[in-house]
Amino acid sequence: MKSFNILVLATFLCSAFLFSSCNNLSRGKAKKIVLSKIKKDDLHISFYFSSFYGGIQKEQSFTSKGNLNELIERGYVTLDDDNRHITLTDKVMPFTTVERNSYGYVHISVASFKDIKITGIKGNDNLKRVEYQKIYELNALGKEINYNDKIVIKNHTDLQKYDDVWR
Repeated sequence: MKSFNILVLATFLCSAFLFSSCNNLSRGKAKKIVLSKIKKDDLHISFYFSSFYGGIQKEQSFTSKGNLNELIERGYVTLDDDNRHITLTDKVMPFTTVERNSYGYVHISVASFKDIKITGIKGNDNLKRVEYQKIYELNALGKEINYNDKIVIKNHTDLQKYDDVWR
């Protein structure tokens, strides 16, 4: 009888521990939630150029002059005679996408999303701030032009618990 009581007590304590820990936000759960929230735009590190008025404008470049010069020197883009517009070469096309909207941005990808690393979880029982790093891996273009800007980007998201589920 005594061993039966100990078995019942041990079962109860194990069950209580398991059920009470189910609502905790572990790094594994947080990683799954954050991965599900990453947008398509966050899957690449790209240089952006505006293609207003029928040409890709150098002044509307969302990249540093050093990166643009590397693209020119390595033959990925050429600078037009007017020194204001850029022409894409066939060499850069595998790394290029064009937005089909009113802005007409041209994206030249230098790195692709690889993974995230949860660096911290803070908060109370119902609201947590999850801090993480997005880790990118250089593609062939990024390696060739020695792209060394941020390929690990720090970010955070706030999660709230609704009906025992973190969102």
